[in-house]
Amino acid sequence: MEGRRQRPALLESLPMTSIPPADLGFIQEALHGVARDVVEAFEDRNKPSAHTTAPALLVESLERLLALLARYPSLSASATPADDAPPPETRDINSLADYGIQLFSDLAAWARSLSLLGAYDELRRLGFAFGLWLVQRGAEISTLEPLVDHLAFVTNSLRAPAELEQMYVAASQIMEAVNPLLAQDLDHSRPERPWRILVLNRAIIATRSHQPVLMEQAFQSLVELLPEDAPGFFREGMEQMDALHYPEAIRAVMEKYFQIWCTPKTLH
Repeated sequence: MEGRRQRPALLESLPMTSIPPADLGFIQEALHGVARDVVEAFEDRNKPSAHTTAPALLVESLERLLALLARYPSLSASATPADDAPPPETRDINSLADYGIQLFSDLAAWARSLSLLGAYDELRRLGFAFGLWLVQRGAEISTLEPLVDHLAFVTNSLRAPAELEQMYVAASQIMEAVNPLLAQDLDHSRPERPWRILVLNRAIIATRSHQPVLMEQAFQSLVELLPEDAPGFFREGMEQMDALHYPEAIRAVMEKYFQIWCTPKTLH
């Protein structure tokens, strides 16, 4: 089964959770329990057929991939000194990152189709942690859409400015790791393209972190990378300043960019 594709999510309100650690051991352990639930639910609800092992195959592939990555001392702090596996080529790490991100996304799609909403949420959290773990180890990301969706899902659950600041760092790391061809953003015909959503979400995260310095960084990236989106973003941002009663320091940064991008210029 191929899960129904989702557009990368813009930030909205969701129940509060916490940031999953980008730690391979944590990911392996957490995957074991949630994956078992998906496989068992599928087997309970489906008669044997050529496709009955689909979730099990995804789980097996993920477990093998995580075990493979754990063997490389240059990647994993959990690798033992006895591990003498040569470090993988950069090209191979990039391929493994994209492969794993897609596996997490496909398994999450199964959980959703089986109405296992808790498992669906947890697999998106683990997919984010997995992608960030590899990004932090130099992987280049081409399978961007699921990772952007997972980033948004985790961020939507946060309220504390300190946690949002952590997510801003994560979003920045992911942006820096995106395949340069995707980052060129040559095709503007799809407003739901993951690169655009990532840039916008990073600016939203910066605002919610209540950190003016981060807002300046993110807003400057926004106007450089998505100038056509800047007026609408800052116009809506000012509306949020009023509706949600943001601190004055935060409002000042938003108002500065609003004046530049949304105020009509007159000739004298």
